[in-house]
Amino acid sequence: MNMAAQDELNQLERVFLRLGHAETDDQLQDIISKFLPPVLLKLSSVQEGVRKKVMELLVHLNKRIKSRPLIQLPVETLLVQYQDPAAASFVTNGGFSLQNFTIIYIKMGYPRLEVGKQCELAPTLLTAMEGKPEPQQDSLMHLLIPSLYHMKYPKDSSNTSKMASPFILMEKPKTVQLLLEFMLDVLLMPYGSVGRLRCLSKGHGH
Repeated sequence: MNMAAQDELNQLERVFLRLGHAETDDQLQDIISKFLPPVLLKLSSVQEGVRKKVMELLVHLNKRIKSRPLIQLPVETLLVQYQDPAAASFVTNGGFSLQNFTIIYIKMGYPRLEVGKQCELAPTLLTAMEGKPEPQQDSLMHLLIPSLYHMKYPKDSSNTSKMASPFILMEKPKTVQLLLEFMLDVLLMPYGSVGRLRCLSKGHGH
């Protein structure tokens, strides 16, 4: 094993130690916010030992996150990372892309955000869907739809200013079509299913 790979393993071990010493939600949240995005990026390492260590770390992290529902995840940073073309180009031996792993934590973290923050990030969720595999688009839609209820929209429909709407969709016809099809599916659901959709969104990724 070369020195670079050993350095990566040492860095991951230090993150393990920090997680082990985190006793409060605040301490754990600080570590997750700082280290989760760069740890995910290490899945692109050419060294199998490094990738294996990352997976061990993520398994441990998942247990901690799921047992502490108040922990906030760095969703905004993860969304930026998710949209990076490099995230799609890297594929693990198991056939999973870096996007596959990143979206897991977006699905965990988005429903935990305050409603105002969910609304703020809703346009980014919609933008992030473009060109992604259908299962990932569906996952992001399940997160987005409940947020639409809480968003503020312009009262003056004649105002065509780009600032009038939180969604800039004029140049994204495929995304518009995707949204319309999904919302039509929601409208066609039996009475009461939309409430279950909200519950599904909150529990997505658990």
